[in-house]
Amino acid sequence: MYDDLKDKRVLVTGGASGIGLATARRFVSESCQVVILDNNQEALNKAQAEQPEFAGGVCTDVSSQDEVEAAFKEIDQIMGGIDILISNAGISVRKPLIEVDYTQWSEIMRVNLDGMFFCTRAAIEHMELQ
Repeated sequence: MYDDLKDKRVLVTGGASGIGLATARRFVSESCQVVILDNNQEALNKAQAEQPEFAGGVCTDVSSQDEVEAAFKEIDQIMGGIDILISNAGISVRKPLIEVDYTQWSEIMRVNLDGMFFCTRAAIEHMELQ
């Protein structure tokens, strides 16, 4: 256990499944407060039911600046701020690049890049307010 993580307030995007969920669980095991953020409400409900130690879960599309800003307000209400952001949300299209159309490519870029930008900027703003 890392004593310097105790009571840290952690947000994990894409936290309702896969690597994000495993990461969120690890931070809980390190005595952190953890909120998971995901765009899948059903997966959020399942993750929270399986891990009641999570401080909360917020359904958010990270590719939407408005949704990210609203999510951070909710996270402030849940944990009173944020110390650590794990910007894990991401999507992919599993086929050769030549078969990926521009609509799919744009969606990947919105989630993987814009989402990272929106969440990181919001996290920095909220960290600076503390």
